[in-house]
Amino acid sequence: MGSDDEKIAVVTKTCVNVLSMNSELFVKKGIFGTPKPTDQQIGWTAGFCDAATQSLGLDDAGVFAIMAVSFEAAFGKAGQKTLTRWLRDQSSFESGMIQGGNAYLDWMSGGQNPIMPLTN
Repeated sequence: MGSDDEKIAVVTKTCVNVLSMNSELFVKKGIFGTPKPTDQQIGWTAGFCDAATQSLGLDDAGVFAIMAVSFEAAFGKAGQKTLTRWLRDQSSFESGMIQGGNAYLDWMSGGQNPIMPLTN
């Protein structure tokens, strides 16, 4: 891959595309079409983003920026609220985070496509 900026763009685009597709397929929608992700899905999203950004050597602000864009892609207008919820209490999302991180790592090593869990 090319420059650091190109690497960041590729990782960001990958997170956005994978997470928006998974959300569309697996996250239940509320009465007004607002995504209603489970705790497991929120953790999975965070874990996927975290694993994807590890190789970039970004500081916390850089990782947070990619996570913010990714959460918005996955959960629409509720993305920032969902990210804030995850930031406040990361320990309650640990199982999903491990699953999401492993999904990214398995995918990168030639395994199956990353699939978001349906329920808690």
